[in-house]
Amino acid sequence: MEGGVLYRNGVEVEEPYVRRDPRRPDAGDIRMQWQREYLVRDPDRNEYGPTRDNWGPLVVPRERYFMLGDNRDDSLDSRYWGLVERAKMRGKPFFIYFSYDRDALEPFRVLTAMRPGRIGSRPD
Repeated sequence: MEGGVLYRNGVEVEEPYVRRDPRRPDAGDIRMQWQREYLVRDPDRNEYGPTRDNWGPLVVPRERYFMLGDNRDDSLDSRYWGLVERAKMRGKPFFIYFSYDRDALEPFRVLTAMRPGRIGSRPD
């Protein structure tokens, strides 16, 4: 990921569903240091300082998966906790637990942000 843009095999991934919050700082996080062992290039690994919006590129081995949340700025996903082994994956999502619209109107966001029509529905 570079500048908040996701690339797969060097090609930008189209993500129309991702909403960015420019007010959120792109700070480094010690939890992202696991990435050092999967870097494509072999830079000075001591100098590698991944952030939420700038990390990689990484090699994802067979039978492992990189999980990336669609609520990008607030998702604690594989960027932080690492790759998921195929053997540890269980089932498929079967309903939407909660749905929130980040672009809801202020000052009543708590009233306008929840999307009750999506809660409990099946993912596409």
